[in-house]
Amino acid sequence: MSIMEDKHNLGATSAQAQGVVGSDTLIDRFSALPNEVVLHIMSSTEVKDLIRLRCVSKKCKKLSLSVPSLNIDGSSSIYKKSKSKRLNLLNHLDRFLMQRKDCKIGRLRIAWSFNGANTSEEQFRIATWIITAVSCNIEYLELVFSIDNGSTFELPYDLLDCSTLKTLKVDLSSKTLRLPALAVPSNLQRLHLKEVIISEEVWKWISSLHLTELRLEHVNGIGSVTVEIPSLIKFHLEFVYYQNRISKLLISGAKLEDIDVRGPFNERGLDSLKIVAPNLRRLKLLGYLMNQLSLGRFTFLEKAELFLSPTADDNGKLFEVFSSVSRTKVLHLDEKTIEVLRDGPVQLPLHDISCFRAYLVRLTDDIVPNIAHLLRGMPNLNTLFIATSPSLLYELFPYYNWFYRGRLVPYDEVKENAPGSGCNKSYWSSQNLACIDQLKEVRLELSNGTNELDLACYILENAKNLKKMVIIHTYHQSPAVRMINACNLSSCDARVLFYRRKKPTLMDLVGYQHGHNIGPRVLAQ
Repeated sequence: MSIMEDKHNLGATSAQAQGVVGSDTLIDRFSALPNEVVLHIMSSTEVKDLIRLRCVSKKCKKLSLSVPSLNIDGSSSIYKKSKSKRLNLLNHLDRFLMQRKDCKIGRLRIAWSFNGANTSEEQFRIATWIITAVSCNIEYLELVFSIDNGSTFELPYDLLDCSTLKTLKVDLSSKTLRLPALAVPSNLQRLHLKEVIISEEVWKWISSLHLTELRLEHVNGIGSVTVEIPSLIKFHLEFVYYQNRISKLLISGAKLEDIDVRGPFNERGLDSLKIVAPNLRRLKLLGYLMNQLSLGRFTFLEKAELFLSPTADDNGKLFEVFSSVSRTKVLHLDEKTIEVLRDGPVQLPLHDISCFRAYLVRLTDDIVPNIAHLLRGMPNLNTLFIATSPSLLYELFPYYNWFYRGRLVPYDEVKENAPGSGCNKSYWSSQNLACIDQLKEVRLELSNGTNELDLACYILENAKNLKKMVIIHTYHQSPAVRMINACNLSSCDARVLFYRRKKPTLMDLVGYQHGHNIGPRVLAQ
């Protein structure tokens, strides 16, 4: 049947009943689309909408059973409050999935909030849907469940025995995940567990898989984890403090290329972290992870992001960390990590680093020497990025600092004593930075003081090979543009671009005062 034969949608039928004869009105434009386009559109809708769409035309009814990606969402509050609507949805979903028979299901996502007394029955019906998807050669399955306290969820045996399933994501809202009595290894390649409590038995099953990617987010229940999966390429762990949290972690694998470990920024981080990955390419460590930290030597490392929040007593451990990542090409550091360097600077050359990014609150006079010390060890640096987070109070009220010595003080008076205005161009010239001749791209975000501006002017006047500089400033720092333009650019032919942060609102200030994460504000040119 050609795609133009079926033109009997509800809109056309209604128009005919009213005597409308316009040719545009009688055309079913949706059914006139190619099948591939219709299937793509249907794949982005929820299954309950697909069930309604089947009533539009014969073509829609036929194609709805061939949609390769299904999204079942029963987590809405509507289905929690109305038992009849909830039961009606369950019955429609049962019939819809049974009618698919052997039509391939590439992706299936099920989001469901279980309802107290009927939890066991609903879990059985959802397990039936999963088994149906297994018979349809499912490749990607995502389960997002909100389960009552004391309840658990067991993965169906047929799912574990599925030969086509490659990716499994499970989010149980901090409830227990169980396996069937005779759990067998599967062909899973990617496993993502979030807000899940697991047992030693579940971890043994995970370790027996031939995974290439393993993500554990807020997984609880076992204290010591040993990740030794020969096929593993990418590992991600994110955790917060729980009573039965992961405390000891050993990661080992010859094929590991990407490791991302994130924990809390306090003493309740990992008690022990050891990584043995000789072929590692990317490493990200976020949180307080300095207890018994052993990283080894990463010869092929390309990118290292270290946001370790160390204390002054961790300088020796920090030296070991820098020794491990000294061969990296890209290095990202946070302010806490950089600050510790002043108590005993790490005398370590970082000759292979070509891109360095520092994430600071502001470039204060205290932290400038640490930045300069790091830059002196990077003679081949060609990309420099210094990101800052200026105070929202400063952005909203630039001419007054309400908290300076307990009284209202004009901004110009405060600026004279600002902690980020004491390192001028002469200071940077005295540092004899070897990387100044190699720099090609620089991005600086201005904060409360003028240290960033002085650094920008020094680079523009001395970096012979600089190609591009980006200056991010607040809406009231327009004079910075004039200061930069006044620099002597005879030594380089760089493009200088100015971007202005979007002006914050009073609502941003309310969120800031309550500790809310506002997120990055949009930049306007």
